Amino acid sequence: MKEKNILLKLFSSLNLLLIILSSQNTAYAAADIHFSKYRFVFDDNHRKDSLQLTNTGLDPARCKMSTINFIMNENGPYKLAMKLDKIQNSAIKILRYSPRQITINAGNNQTVKIASRRKPNIKDNEYLSYLKIDCEELPNPNVKEEEKINIKPKFVYYVPLHVRVGKLTSSTSFENVTLKENNGLYTASFTQIRTGNRSIIGDVKIKEIKSGNILGVSNNTAIYVPFNKKEYSINLKRKPNGPVEIIYTEDVNLRGKLSLSAQIN
Repeated sequence: MKEKNILLKLFSSLNLLLIILSSQNTAYAAADIHFSKYRFVFDDNHRKDSLQLTNTGLDPARCKMSTINFIMNENGPYKLAMKLDKIQNSAIKILRYSPRQITINAGNNQTVKIASRRKPNIKDNEYLSYLKIDCEELPNPNVKEEEKINIKPKFVYYVPLHVRVGKLTSSTSFENVTLKENNGLYTASFTQIRTGNRSIIGDVKIKEIKSGNILGVSNNTAIYVPFNKKEYSINLKRKPNGPVEIIYTEDVNLRGKLSLSAQIN
């Protein structure tokens, strides 16, 4: 369930967490699609990968793949780009994926292959687009006709695809680090700064130094190119017993290697 929880968190920031295009009550949804990965990062040394979709539900599902762009701000993607919107760092023209449509029977899985292709004269840069996965339930062949639900829900998922061309670097730092209390609730607030020419993606933990306990987390956070900062306000589980430490670790599975920490007394 970990990858699905991360997907849900990612899409909540877009207000596109799990788009239900049917008026059907989701309690009746019998297809349940899970993903092997929630984000992909390609570079000059890693140009191919694959996404496995698994149906743990009771009904078969058909999924169609396409690539799209989002309009971005400092918090990440916030609305779908239209055809007339000019996205300077779109990865659509350098991404390849197949098949573009799959049917996943209950209890089975299917694999979509994804690759980046370096085009001639392309500038060193990080390019970003999204794999749109549009799934709909299909009739269950094992269910009697009179028991079937006529209206089947559709679900749309978005998976970010980063393509890094050339030797890109990045660094990060914290600013305005404070611990705030309001009516007995404690919050760690700070600004994370990104410099360089690639996005940074990782996890933030708030650790109580004396006990080693983790009092707050913000996972799968990203600062996308061209934006250079992200504001955090992380609620803590309880009042800290002494100083706490903010720890940022970039995701090594996404070609990241940065780490950073700061103490709040």
